[in-house]
Amino acid sequence: MRKVLIILLFGIIISNYLPANAKGSNFPYSIGPFITLKGGVNAADVPDGRKNGFTVNGLPDFGASGYIPFGDKSQFGLDADLAYSTYSYDIKS
Repeated sequence: MRKVLIILLFGIIISNYLPANAKGSNFPYSIGPFITLKGGVNAADVPDGRKNGFTVNGLPDFGASGYIPFGDKSQFGLDADLAYSTYSYDIKS
């Protein structure tokens, strides 16, 4: 739990220092790191006597994200991610 709080605090601090773009303007070419926390639940049927449980991944997803705009005035562009992702779920007896 302590790791999760530290990562959330780090994300909030970093997001406060990022510049805000004017609404309606296009984003420039960009590349940068990202980190994401997530959880999972098994949505498949399980045998009788077992239950699906929710879990939070022990290792956050991390990677790099890049954006290339298609034009100066358009807000369309190519967005690509290169990441390490983890998935977890729990089945309780």
